[in-house]
Amino acid sequence: MIKTIKDFNPAKIKDLEGLYTYGAYKDGFNLTASLDSKVKADFNQQIVNEIVLWKVNRYVNLADADWLDDFNRLKFIDELDGNQAFVKSILSSMLKTHGIRLPMASTMLRFRNPNVFQIIDVRTFRIIYGEDPRRKKLMDANDDNSIDLYFEYLLILKKTCAEKGIVFSDADRILYQYDIVENKEI
Repeated sequence: MIKTIKDFNPAKIKDLEGLYTYGAYKDGFNLTASLDSKVKADFNQQIVNEIVLWKVNRYVNLADADWLDDFNRLKFIDELDGNQAFVKSILSSMLKTHGIRLPMASTMLRFRNPNVFQIIDVRTFRIIYGEDPRRKKLMDANDDNSIDLYFEYLLILKKTCAEKGIVFSDADRILYQYDIVENKEI
């Protein structure tokens, strides 16, 4: 039977205090405490963004991100071919960061270098692959298989863009909208 507030015993308050760890990260940073400390501050876009990311548990703490310097060098590559091992090592590290799964990582890659990387999410994946059972695993996984599937996706996407006359750097946005229009019932 589900417990409700009717079952709450005030004597339990002491037992429950200090157990709330939502927003605490392994490196010691605590987003909850940081937001709590801003209660008297004037809210701005950055604070609101942190609150939203806190709520959806997608805040990415870069304090221990050893991949950031390599990630920033991705703006200088012209193509994935010849750079797969380098990109794979960065993606592998990114996927070990709390709050980052392949859709988020691909979004960061896309904004770093849209001529090489595009966003993969449920909509763009569906447009390229249809109803493929790998979709669910891809979106939740943080392993080499998901990285390999992302590389496969980029190759197919590049070929598809050439066949359909889509500018590659705009492909994720065009396919996202195409899915909304054509698959609105899903």
